[in-house]
Amino acid sequence: MNSRFSKRIFLTLMFGILIVSASTVFANEGSCLLKIVAANDLAKTGTVFVDGKLKGLLELGELVIFDLDIGTHKITVDGKLIEKQEIDVAFENAYESKQIDVKAIPGRRAVRIISEPSNALIRVNEDWIGQKTPWQIVLEVGRTYEIELLKDNHGSTVETLDISEKGEVIVLDIAVPVATPPDEPRLVYPSNGATDLTIGEVFLEWEHFDTALQFEVDFNGESYTTRSSVIPVQLIEKGRVYTWKVTAINEFDKRSSSEEFSFTTLQNMLPNEPSCLFPGNGTDNYPDAVILQWVCEDPEGDRLSYDVIFGEGDALCTREIGIPSSKLLVSELKSGTQYFWKVIAKDDYGGVTVGPLWTFSTKASTSTEDSKAGSLFGNENSSDDSCQVDVLKEKIVSLEWALEELKILVRENTRLVENTLISLITTGSSACSAVQGSNYFTKEFGKGLQIKIESDFKGSSILHDSDIL
Repeated sequence: MNSRFSKRIFLTLMFGILIVSASTVFANEGSCLLKIVAANDLAKTGTVFVDGKLKGLLELGELVIFDLDIGTHKITVDGKLIEKQEIDVAFENAYESKQIDVKAIPGRRAVRIISEPSNALIRVNEDWIGQKTPWQIVLEVGRTYEIELLKDNHGSTVETLDISEKGEVIVLDIAVPVATPPDEPRLVYPSNGATDLTIGEVFLEWEHFDTALQFEVDFNGESYTTRSSVIPVQLIEKGRVYTWKVTAINEFDKRSSSEEFSFTTLQNMLPNEPSCLFPGNGTDNYPDAVILQWVCEDPEGDRLSYDVIFGEGDALCTREIGIPSSKLLVSELKSGTQYFWKVIAKDDYGGVTVGPLWTFSTKASTSTEDSKAGSLFGNENSSDDSCQVDVLKEKIVSLEWALEELKILVRENTRLVENTLISLITTGSSACSAVQGSNYFTKEFGKGLQIKIESDFKGSSILHDSDIL
């Protein structure tokens, strides 16, 4: 308990007598000091209260409070921009001094968001908060916020909210307008009515002027989805009309479609007429096995396949269908017989060209030759003849291989063909006699090289007679 006692001293000179009056004052033992320091700039906006009484501001960064009694005091720091803080400070001794550092945190304010229509997604600045209207959130004061509401399949809107200070709940009542469809895409390539498209891959291209769009591309009955303004498609038929259009779809599922374009691929060109290479048309004296050879090209470079018609006189029939090679081995031919044949060339796009009818004749056999060697592929009952047939088949294959090797050699050495020695080295002693020794030839511009390969069976009959161009 504090007590005060005073004693006054009066000095009076009266008649030479000094009178002294004394007054003594005891100091207040509860005179304590408190310094409050702003630990960040935001704390400088605070107002200080001690035990509910206003003591001053922290705008200068600190505030000193004198004459606090011994005991516990409630220090309150509050402001329009900061959260309220309460700190208990206790003094135990007279004349005690203390310092507290106050670090303020931003104040907060509730914001209630409602919309028409409701159930709109909410974005605050960069973040979608994962909730739909109506909803209430707490935001820091002293900041400006961008609030976006997005309603699926409807539209969106953006508003700016400035929260300058703490206070009551802010109510945002926002109307979300209906979104408008995107602009119609403008088709660029292929142009409408184009007729010069080749088969293969082509890139459909269009222009658009909106952002965040998705596109549906309807191409000849097929549908594709993309976010790009170009898409590759395959043209697989010649002379076909293709149609296409593009539909732009925005984030609210609003759609706008372009006009429909059409274009046509180039018409298919028929294969050239096949030409006979071997055996020569109208030639004779061939053995009972012959490799038919022809040449045919497609003006557009398309892949070709062939049907081969073969037979005697009126007894023509389809020997092979759809073979990719321009060669065909026919065997077990009758001696002294005239054969007819022709080739039908087909491309992959329905183009068909029928070649002319060609003929050749086999050599008439003699009894001596028949008894000596028999037919090339006949007399299947004799095991010796069967072995001979296999050997002769191998010879035919070897001769064919020899011709191909010569063709490759000439093609690869076109600039060196003048006075060049061409030789063929075989792997067997008598398996192939395609080239006997060596031959020289002289290059003639504009001319081809004629190669004749003779076999050593059946009286050295001519097996191949082919031009290399």
